[in-house]
Amino acid sequence: MGILQIGLSFFILTNLLDIDIGTNYLPMIVVVFSFIFAITALGILLVSLIRTPQALQVTIPIVATAMAMLGGAFWPIDIVQNRFVLFLGELMPIKHSLESMMNIIINEYTLIDIIQPLGILLLMGTLFMGIGMNLMERSTKA
Repeated sequence: MGILQIGLSFFILTNLLDIDIGTNYLPMIVVVFSFIFAITALGILLVSLIRTPQALQVTIPIVATAMAMLGGAFWPIDIVQNRFVLFLGELMPIKHSLESMMNIIINEYTLIDIIQPLGILLLMGTLFMGIGMNLMERSTKA
């Protein structure tokens, strides 16, 4: 579902709004897949931590909005001066994916140039998935 949504967003940006996103498609696709992996893994972690569907319905919008704010999706993260907020921004998958996509589009970065943010996204996804699956297995055994 995430791939479909992001693909539709790119289609709208390029074809309906005539926004140039460059021609460096391979790094962009790798960033999108890494981001989707990290966010899906975060969802699994949230599902394993929150016990009721009602609490999950309340938590997901709060987490998503906070991640977007701290990650720089609502405003440029460069204008923030607070070190703690900047540190929290580093923990958000959206920050690394946005930064990578902007560098791919504006600076024409290649796959080699974005190895570090990709590694961070994959590490976040692996940690979130591992912790979430472990917590889910423990709750089903009890």
